[in-house]
Amino acid sequence: MVRILVLVFFLTHSQAAFSWGSAGQTITVVIAEKYLSTTARMKIRRILGEVTLSRLATWADQARNSEEWRQTGPWHYIDMVSGNYLNEPANIRDAISYCQSQLDSAIPDKEKVVWLKFLIHFIGDLHQPMHIGDPLDRGGNQTRVSYLGKKVSLHGLWDSSFIREQGLTISAFVEKLLNQSRSQSALRETFNTDIVIEENYNMRKFLYSFKGREIDKTYARKASDLTDERLWTGGLRLAALLNEIFR
Repeated sequence: MVRILVLVFFLTHSQAAFSWGSAGQTITVVIAEKYLSTTARMKIRRILGEVTLSRLATWADQARNSEEWRQTGPWHYIDMVSGNYLNEPANIRDAISYCQSQLDSAIPDKEKVVWLKFLIHFIGDLHQPMHIGDPLDRGGNQTRVSYLGKKVSLHGLWDSSFIREQGLTISAFVEKLLNQSRSQSALRETFNTDIVIEENYNMRKFLYSFKGREIDKTYARKASDLTDERLWTGGLRLAALLNEIFR
């Protein structure tokens, strides 16, 4: 397994470049909802009441701009270069672990609501390849490219462009993925943050493979397919993790 040196920068990524964007985050959680076990579904409903998980998919992005949760900005990503692991505080890897520990604890349900909202969002963030970022350009935020005649950061391109250009509603996007008979192996595997980090790190060569500053059709087509795969796998892994926590 490739070992990686994690360098955490306590400066948040561009506030305009959030996770998968609201659509990607919601798609991930809607997929997860479809694969929750009966027990997990029941226990989550006890915590949330009538509110669905998918309605809370983007809460963590809103929270990071509040005074109460301003310190959580670095929890949404991790910057890294090749090398050996360093366990630094206040990154997405540690945030996911902390959320899990809180949900596994005996704290009141009303407190678990907060950590559940963070957790579902961070699993989405973790599967957006640019959130395992190159510190040299702040996770693609400082690399500008041209796509369909518009200038955008590379991070922003991966956040939403390849989802938006498919022109589908959230429900239609999820149905498309469900109808493609995709592998469900991730649903049967124990969730491991480090495996996802390594997967995304190994994608970096492709992420920066465009010629000049222009995103051509070949890159966009492969990126769109990869986006679909990460949303699907992220949703299944979120379901697997929630099924384990709320077993």
